[in-house]
Amino acid sequence: FTDRRAIPLAASGFGLASLFGLGIGIISVIALDGFAPRIWASIAVIAVGAVLLLEGSGLGMKFARGKDFGDTARRILGNGALGVELIAGLAVAVLGILALLNVSPWLLMEIAAIAFGAAYVLSSGGAFHYGLLAGPARRADDVSLRALVATYASARPIAGMAAVILGILALTNVGAGHEPTFVLVSLLCVGGAALLGGLALGGGVARRSLV
Repeated sequence: FTDRRAIPLAASGFGLASLFGLGIGIISVIALDGFAPRIWASIAVIAVGAVLLLEGSGLGMKFARGKDFGDTARRILGNGALGVELIAGLAVAVLGILALLNVSPWLLMEIAAIAFGAAYVLSSGGAFHYGLLAGPARRADDVSLRALVATYASARPIAGMAAVILGILALTNVGAGHEPTFVLVSLLCVGGAALLGGLALGGGVARRSLV
């Protein structure tokens, strides 16, 4: 971030995304236990949409202002990643709101699971480069942060692919009667990745502010 004024906004956004990720995980467990699963799952889907919007906005600040992304291919990768997150985040939030209003709820949430899973897979490259292309590690905490970002970069596409597969299984009625479970497990996967991502990306922003 070359503009220091953008640092608090980005750090707050990633921190909020991390809290949303924790909330998504808790909500998914509550719903899996059978307590008002449609309502809680709908709220969790809306939260996933919010996470995508927050992460996309934070990455957008980086790519719009940053100078360290190097070559054109990486800039295209980064801008494509943030575009995917913003579009998917908006779409997933709308699907979650409609599901909360009881408009074909589980069908819409199955589609949302595929959408946010695909967004996580497609935008993984931008999130990876965001964390790792920040110059050499100078301190032990830099090394720890890079390890956290590398873990997130590996976990993010796995969680996204799991959500896509579970969404497709639910949508195609494989294991009929268990569609809500498929959706809730996909939310749990993405919630965990969002929690880790908020810590990793937010930590990256905080570290840059001290450089």
